[in-house]
Amino acid sequence: MSRRTNSVLAALLAIGALSACSDEPEDLPTPEAEEATDRGGPILDDDTMQAVLEDIAATVDEADAAQDPSLLSDRVMGPAARLRSAEYRIADATDGAIQPDPLSLDTQVSIVGSSPTYPRVAMAVSEIPDGENLPLLLTLATSDVRDNFRLWSWVQLFPGVTVPETLSPEIGAETISSDDDSLVATPDEVVAAYAELIADPEADHDLIFLRDDFRYEMFSQTAELNSAVSAAGTATLSAEAIDDGPLALQTVDGGAIVVGVIETTTTVTKTDEDGTLNVGGIFADLLGNDGTVENEVQAVAEVSVAFYVPPADAEDASIEVLGATSVLSEALANGESVVLPSGESATDGESSSDGEAATDGESAS
Repeated sequence: MSRRTNSVLAALLAIGALSACSDEPEDLPTPEAEEATDRGGPILDDDTMQAVLEDIAATVDEADAAQDPSLLSDRVMGPAARLRSAEYRIADATDGAIQPDPLSLDTQVSIVGSSPTYPRVAMAVSEIPDGENLPLLLTLATSDVRDNFRLWSWVQLFPGVTVPETLSPEIGAETISSDDDSLVATPDEVVAAYAELIADPEADHDLIFLRDDFRYEMFSQTAELNSAVSAAGTATLSAEAIDDGPLALQTVDGGAIVVGVIETTTTVTKTDEDGTLNVGGIFADLLGNDGTVENEVQAVAEVSVAFYVPPADAEDASIEVLGATSVLSEALANGESVVLPSGESATDGESSSDGEAATDGESAS
């Protein structure tokens, strides 16, 4: 189970002995589209951006050391809070055999938004985390004037990916709303269409997605899994967009970097009453019964995914998937959870500022 482009399928639902014998996420307000002339300059200067990232890193380090999701709330929100909390639960369920993946908050490039509306958004490309070989695209957000900037998501970039150019941090990139129609498709439409393609490679829609490692690995692993269980069962994959975000910043060509969230569910169902069906890997450890499937098991993962979406008038309307991070969020056997579901986001309820003004600078910047 990892945020690498490998899905949770191989690790979680690896097939063991097989025979056919007779024996809600924290919601952010939706930013409204605005004229470029309304931009008031960048919402974070370079020094403040670095200070924010250092505070986030310290918060994550503290929470990781204690494996306590409640310690994340001051500086981590939304998908990032859910994913990190899920990693803590898996670490606990496996007696520490599987630890949260390393995060790097040291950055190579900062991408700062300029919109005065909320949520305010900033992004950064990280240095390569220890033990990894690819950088992360970090998305930060603040939900209102009294809220600190917090880590909203992290996405591991694919090999060879170049993050599209945005306006310099001194100017700031315009925040794009989830229903903005200046692109070849709105951010909402892009995330929903990509989820459809994960579930069904033959899905019929007008959008063109360039080939990417994550989607095709999901295809191939599901096919391999289905073949492996065919003597006594079937394997299926479903996916849907989560109603959290997406968040987006404009690129210099009028396109956008869009980050959204998708939930995937891999289901293995026993179809031969007289057969024996076992799953291995992490799932066998979580089931506690040598991985025997009595009826059905499911692996639910939350995937943060980043796209480059061209402007509506682009000659090439192809959408590029920049990277994806997949983290197991729930495992079920016969409809019952064997790992606690996500529950409330670490940021549900009152603002982490507890009524005090945000400390990232004027107007939560």
